[in-house]
Amino acid sequence: MPDDIEAAECQLATFFAQVEFIASDVPGRFISSISPDYHEVRLALLAQVMDESRHLDVFRKRALANGGGLMRMIDSVSDVVGGSTDNAREFTELSSRLHITGEGNVLTLFRLGELMAYNEAEKAIYRRCAQDEARHVAIGVLHLRYMNEFSPERREEIHGYLDEGESRQATGAGGENPAGQQQLTSQALAVLLGGGKDKIDEGQKLLMAIRQRQAKEYFQRLKSAGFDDRIANGRVNPALMEAYNAAP
Repeated sequence: MPDDIEAAECQLATFFAQVEFIASDVPGRFISSISPDYHEVRLALLAQVMDESRHLDVFRKRALANGGGLMRMIDSVSDVVGGSTDNAREFTELSSRLHITGEGNVLTLFRLGELMAYNEAEKAIYRRCAQDEARHVAIGVLHLRYMNEFSPERREEIHGYLDEGESRQATGAGGENPAGQQQLTSQALAVLLGGGKDKIDEGQKLLMAIRQRQAKEYFQRLKSAGFDDRIANGRVNPALMEAYNAAP
């Protein structure tokens, strides 16, 4: 492929490999500490570790496949997905940060993989990763829905986790959202979406549409989980609301 396209693909593949490493590593730390009485949660986390391990492997292989190689990784490795996920103390905190915001953003990109894929192999990668990621996100949504119904006293605590996740989603802090403001990955996406460095302006327009799609899908997750009062009460990060209301 053209050098600029290959370099952009390798940068994005490097980012996804890093993201998926964290998305498998952090949940894995919880497995041994969860009582066997809650075997469903342990099995769900085990399945996620397996899924994310395949993802990081395939994106690493894609970066190496055409000779481009792994590119620059973002600096804040521990903050790649969903904010300070490493500091999560228990499953609800982990799931709020990881599944609802971090992996939700990545899922939107995987679903739109056809727009940035240049061959059938890349299309298959994004399609299959989206199927896996959708399961993880669904688990997070169902968990928050359960907490909303049976532990309403924790709603404000969960809102705090969502506040942090939204802030990072809106600014790209820590780089957990490749369609956000993080320079390396957003530029790579713009090149891939536009069709080359010389068409990066067209790519930026498509990137803005993807950011809007991310905000819409995030709002839908909030609604499904019973936390859409954030939207009605004006608690949602203003930048996300601006992206949501932007002209298509």
